[in-house]
Amino acid sequence: MRSTLYGDFPHPELIESHLQIGEVKESLYDVISAIESLKKSLSMQIALYGESLHPQVADTCGKIAHVYESLGDYQHAEEYQRKGHSMNLKIYQAFPHPDLLSSYQSLADLEYLQGDYSSALNSYQNGLKMQLKIYGDTPQPQHVATSYNNLGAVYQSRGDYSSALEYYLKNLNINFVIYRHLPHPDIATAYDNIGAVYQSQGDYSSTLEYHQRSLNINLKIYGDRSHPAFNASYKNLAVINQLQRLTSPGPGSNDQPTNSSTPDNHPSDEL
Repeated sequence: MRSTLYGDFPHPELIESHLQIGEVKESLYDVISAIESLKKSLSMQIALYGESLHPQVADTCGKIAHVYESLGDYQHAEEYQRKGHSMNLKIYQAFPHPDLLSSYQSLADLEYLQGDYSSALNSYQNGLKMQLKIYGDTPQPQHVATSYNNLGAVYQSRGDYSSALEYYLKNLNINFVIYRHLPHPDIATAYDNIGAVYQSQGDYSSTLEYHQRSLNINLKIYGDRSHPAFNASYKNLAVINQLQRLTSPGPGSNDQPTNSSTPDNHPSDEL
């Protein structure tokens, strides 16, 4: 109906219709049609607003980037995310705003996924600084905890285990505050991530301790040992027990240890 009324004229209602159609198509996993609708909306926005900076244009660029990311097309995802991020930087300057924070974090995720850890580190750090200006450690502590986890993951990927451990421990401590030391999957994940760093450092005693803590948390949460959450815990414990046996002094042992503990340290999109 709106297309009949407005044709190709960039009317706000038609722009919104294409946006909504794109979001629905994405939710139905029709990602090609979703990109097409979102790009139509973006073209009309640019025609309507011209060269002026507008938050809706930046937001739509981010939505297109998200769909490309879901396709695994990180190159196009980063292209559109950078467009949106550049516009947000011009709109908000150095003013701490949630839209700019979100674009920092989304850009960092894409940089991390493509192995550009230096850029990802810079983007995550800028996002964290802005996050702390907006929220402090409260009333949005989970957002800050997620940022600490993401920074830990980048440092771990770069082989900077000391810094990775520092940020994973910050993540753990905030999760203690959030969940008041009650068993929660986020705490179990934090223990596993810390354990994986200790393993990379060759500290197998500490590795075993933290993976065991993760397993104990999962036991309290789920009870049933057949739950998928236990798979990684059992694998990690088995690997560490093997490593401890192989690295313990023993007569005539030429076996070489492997490094295959499974961290759960992928950066989160959660804001």
